[in-house]
Amino acid sequence: MSQSPAYWSPVVEASEAKGHPLFASIQHAGPWQYQQHPDGGTVATWLGEVFDPSAYAVPRQVFESLCYLAPKQMVHIHDLVLPGNPGADVTLACGITLTIPVATVAHRQMRLGRGNVGLGDPVTEYGRLACRMLEEAKRDGGVPNDSPDLLRLIELAIGQRYRVTSEMLDDMAIISADDIDPILACAWMGDPKALAPASAGEFNASPSCVSTGAK
Repeated sequence: MSQSPAYWSPVVEASEAKGHPLFASIQHAGPWQYQQHPDGGTVATWLGEVFDPSAYAVPRQVFESLCYLAPKQMVHIHDLVLPGNPGADVTLACGITLTIPVATVAHRQMRLGRGNVGLGDPVTEYGRLACRMLEEAKRDGGVPNDSPDLLRLIELAIGQRYRVTSEMLDDMAIISADDIDPILACAWMGDPKALAPASAGEFNASPSCVSTGAK
């Protein structure tokens, strides 16, 4: 039977875990519940899951004071589809087809003030990061494929539609470097064919075609 992923911080008490910065990066894959870990600190699991230490592999450090506990029986990504958030379909190099919501048009602030009614900037991390990176890609001629922002954007792009974190995606082994441009095209344009193939820093800054220039 598959288990939820778990994240363990030995330095955070369960009473302080909700909203703690150490758990901030996984919130998009919630809702989470927080309980005391047998070895101290707090373990986060999906709401309603019973934490059984024997169901997980050896903890892997995510960053200082936070570890990822991979379930020994990993669920398939298509069993983790979230309701809503329609998008564009992209077929990964491994053959799996994922749906990626468009970040630049969804979840924008609704301005309610008198004389200032209308749509504003995105209200989610996914939307804000995607918009900022699109402007940077136009300005700089691409996005390095080892950029932490790029890796986070890919995690969030998939995480809008599927209940996954970057560590889960690593264990599923379904994302390749060839998938960067198609995923970005869906996030930015809603069209997996909108980006020119990344090559030698070539870059087309037209609204319908922006290449990462990944090397």
